[in-house]
Amino acid sequence: TARQGALYATHLRDEGHGLLVSIKETIDIAQETKSKVLINHLRPLIGFELEYNKGIQMLSESMQDASIYFDLYPFRMSHVPLYNFLPNWAQNGGIEIMLQNVKNKSNRAQIISSLHFKEGGREVTIASAPRFEYLEGKTLKEFALKRNESAEEGLLQLMEFTSLKCTVLYENIDYELVKKTLSHDRALLSSNAGSLPLGKFKSERSTKTFTKFLDLVSRDKLMSIEVAIAKLTSTPASLYGLKNRGFLKEGMKADLIIFSFDEKTGTEIQHVFVNGIHSVENNVLIEGQSGEILRRA
Repeated sequence: TARQGALYATHLRDEGHGLLVSIKETIDIAQETKSKVLINHLRPLIGFELEYNKGIQMLSESMQDASIYFDLYPFRMSHVPLYNFLPNWAQNGGIEIMLQNVKNKSNRAQIISSLHFKEGGREVTIASAPRFEYLEGKTLKEFALKRNESAEEGLLQLMEFTSLKCTVLYENIDYELVKKTLSHDRALLSSNAGSLPLGKFKSERSTKTFTKFLDLVSRDKLMSIEVAIAKLTSTPASLYGLKNRGFLKEGMKADLIIFSFDEKTGTEIQHVFVNGIHSVENNVLIEGQSGEILRRA
C-alpha cells in the first residue's frame, strides 16, 4: 500500500475496553509501513470517554512520524445491526446460531441480565426492518410498550420478530466530545450511513451529515469556514490521491456546491455542479448523469 502511495483504511478492532490497544496497533502499522492510514468512524462511545481522550492524544503524538487521519460524524447515534446488543459469547456462529441463543430460555435470561437501557428503550430507533417496514422510525420503547414488555425483553422479541435482519440507531455517543474532536487537525467527516432506497426511513446520518457539520461550524464556531471546507474537499481528495479534484482551481474538475446558512433554518444546499454540469438547482435534482467513477491517480 505504501509503495503504491495508496491509503489503508481500518475499522478498529475494539471501540470499548480495547480501544487504546487498537489505536496503538494502528499507529504501529502506520509507522512501520509508512502507509497513509485512515481510521473509520473514531467515535467516543458513552462510558469510554477517558480512553477516547487518551487515544486522541496518542494519535496527536504520532502525527510527526505517521500519516494518520480519522473520521467521525456529528451525531449522537450509531447505526448498528440488532445483534450488536448481544453479549460477545452470543454473537458467534452466524444469524441462525444467534437466533437459537435468543430463543433458548437459559441463554435468554443471561442475555437480558446483560442489557440495560437508561431511557427505557427511547434511545434505540428502528432504522431498517425488511418485510416489517411499518416498524421503521419507531423506538424500542414504543415496540416494547405495545407488547407490555420491558425494553430488554422487547429487544429480544424484536430480534425474533425480524429474524435479526434489522438495524437500529442507538444513542451511545458522547456528542459534546464529538464536537470538540471535530476540530482536531486530522479529523475528517463521514456519514458512515447506509444508502437506502427511496421511500425508506432515513436518519439524519444518511441525509444531513455534512450540512449538520457546517451548521456546527457556523453556530458553535468550532473552526474557521475555510478549515471546515478543507476537511470536506481538498484534504480527503489529497489523502485518497484523487487527481484534479478537491480544489477551486483552473484546469481542475468543477465539482462545486453553493450553500447558504441561516440561524433559523441552518445550512441549505442551493446548487451543485458535478464535473462542471449543473446537477442540483434550488435543492432539486435536475441532472444526474454527469458523475464519474473516482480512481486514485
